[in-house]
Amino acid sequence: MVVTYDSKGNKTDEQIAQAKQQDLLAHSYICYTDANGLLRTYYNDYTGTNLHRLAE
Repeated sequence: MVVTYDSKGNKTDEQIAQAKQQDLLAHSYICYTDANGLLRTYYNDYTGTNLHRLAE
């Protein structure tokens, strides 16, 4: 996952700093093709917390 805060001149430094302090709700999954050539998608089971604070 990549999160960018590139404002392209539309946000102030203060607005970007505030955005970085907000929690991020993430839903992880992986898609792969199995040995039979079928596309499979595996989702996490939602145990534990899904909120993550981004590292500065």
